[in-house]
Amino acid sequence: MKVLQRPLARFDLIEEADFLEQAYNLDRARKFLFAANETFQQLAAMPLMGSPRPDLALEIPEMRHWRIKGFTEYLIFYRPADGGGVEIIRVLHAKRNLPEILADEEAQ
Repeated sequence: MKVLQRPLARFDLIEEADFLEQAYNLDRARKFLFAANETFQQLAAMPLMGSPRPDLALEIPEMRHWRIKGFTEYLIFYRPADGGGVEIIRVLHAKRNLPEILADEEAQ
């Protein structure tokens, strides 16, 4: 299935992997990236499995969220893509200021 990542979502993944490598080790960072991509594929196969989150980003219609398998403190914000699959909007730690971060996103 199709997975489209917005540039900020790719940046989020790199930033979090760098943090995990520094705080823990390279193996944990690699596991995080693998788990994120595996979760993206699951979402692409079943785009409606995440919970709707209109409260966080009114500018992004149909936005949903789901936790990364094995890294449940990280949230994937996405929406079903036209023609199937998903568009990954952001990948953020759950303790961040989500309303403020996502308010800057625009529907594209």
